[in-house]
Amino acid sequence: MRNRRMLLGAVALLLVPFAASGEGQTEAAAEEVTEITWMSPWTDAWTFQDMEERFGITVISNGINENDREKREVMLAAGEQPDIGGWWGNPLDHFEAGLTRAIPKAWIREYAPNLATIFDQYPLAWIASENPENEDELIALHGVAVNTDGTTFYPMFRIDYARGLGFDLPGYDAEKIPLDRFGRVYYLDHDVAFADYEALLMAFRDGDADGNGQNDTIPFGASDRANRNWQTLIGSFGVSWGGNRLIDGELTEWRTDPGMKEFLKRMALWWEDGLIDQEFTNLSIFKMWEKVQSGVIGSVSEVAIYAGADYAVNRPPNTFIPDEELGGGREVVLVPPLVGPGGVQGGTSGAVVGPVGSYPYFIASEVSDAKLQRILEILDYYMGTDEGYVAYQFGKEDVHFDWEGDPWQSKPIVRPAEEVPDGFPERGGASFYPRYRTDARMHLILEGHTADWTTNYLLQPAGQEISMRPYKWDFFNDTDLLEVNQRVGETLGTMFNEYFLRALTGEIDVDDTWDDYVERWHENGGDEVLAELAKAPIVSELRKGNIVR
Repeated sequence: MRNRRMLLGAVALLLVPFAASGEGQTEAAAEEVTEITWMSPWTDAWTFQDMEERFGITVISNGINENDREKREVMLAAGEQPDIGGWWGNPLDHFEAGLTRAIPKAWIREYAPNLATIFDQYPLAWIASENPENEDELIALHGVAVNTDGTTFYPMFRIDYARGLGFDLPGYDAEKIPLDRFGRVYYLDHDVAFADYEALLMAFRDGDADGNGQNDTIPFGASDRANRNWQTLIGSFGVSWGGNRLIDGELTEWRTDPGMKEFLKRMALWWEDGLIDQEFTNLSIFKMWEKVQSGVIGSVSEVAIYAGADYAVNRPPNTFIPDEELGGGREVVLVPPLVGPGGVQGGTSGAVVGPVGSYPYFIASEVSDAKLQRILEILDYYMGTDEGYVAYQFGKEDVHFDWEGDPWQSKPIVRPAEEVPDGFPERGGASFYPRYRTDARMHLILEGHTADWTTNYLLQPAGQEISMRPYKWDFFNDTDLLEVNQRVGETLGTMFNEYFLRALTGEIDVDDTWDDYVERWHENGGDEVLAELAKAPIVSELRKGNIVR
């Protein structure tokens, strides 16, 4: 395990500058910064032109997309990293390899006060990549994405079909919350018991939901992407997909959680009763979406933010109802994660730990103090203010994008390249990651109704209470969990996947085989996984900005 000094309790956010005064600052101020190199797939971005005019510098893009792994790795191997970029990877590895430099926290407060305010709002940002040798420094600047900070998969179905089968939701017409601008998708904050949802699926199986004279509806749609389809359902049994929890004081991994056993037993009954698509093991997620669009699926569990999204017109919930059928009470409803047989309710959060996470900005090791200070000033505008954020991500208003609704109160819609006026670069943005998607910016990111729901419900205490997260997580990669997973991860993953499918489809009896499966899982490396997880920080404390193990 890497030797790091661990911090217990709250991390001090108001730090005394150690290099922002005296001789170092004088030398930094004396240097004139005229050029900054940036990691970006766009070599002629309008945003860079705007940056040059605002800050009196020349910006040179290296033309590399952060998502292009091959080019990214070649760049790093050659030591040709730009001054600033989001080139992925473990921040400590890059720092120890001499590819990046440290960033004084005090300088963030001095030269990027707006960015510091965001970090204060999400305090994990102050410790996510803290220099293990100096708590007053960061070795990367992490982004924020609160739109993933909550349960993202919800049960959904057509309310008109459900009503036709004798299943209704109390208060639906009066209390439903719109999730799109078309009047197609709604959310109802009404708890549905697992048994009641089960009864609805049986009604889909036995009744004529679509009125075509045949009982041909597949009650529950799924695909070979188990991590998508079953998350919310296993949450009803207390299990967070991919997570861990304490049971009677013992750390338990999700794949051997007693709740998983009960979930599989219940799903085996669903399979036997014909409630699950019998073809799901051979269906890609895209094929499953096509089935929903064809009208043969009664219900699925999918992400709420697809509602009304232009990029998701061919995905549920949008595809449950064709455009020509809209109106007349024909609507899709999303409900909270189901209340399980034992009274547990919840679903796996889209953010494992919190809104602060991957895709940090790195500053190259060769960057001088003066250049770093200028970079922080630039980031303060483009990441710390709404005006700069929109310019950085979308470009120039009425040139590269148009507002979906009222200016600054709705989402920017990027124009196709052929609609950009002459004399402007085709694309406005500068780079993809990291993004600073704060709760106050949801209306700039999501469709209006979905933004309202996310801000007013999902990110509020009521929405967060049903977001399931691991008890412990190796957020800093400072245990040997990665090394252990490299040795035993494939074996344990294959073992679980095989058992999961065989149990769910009734090929094996869960009660007869569970204990043997759990024993084999522990013997084949599971105990090592748990031993390393035990060394990791507690997630609930990390979200407060504390490191407690």
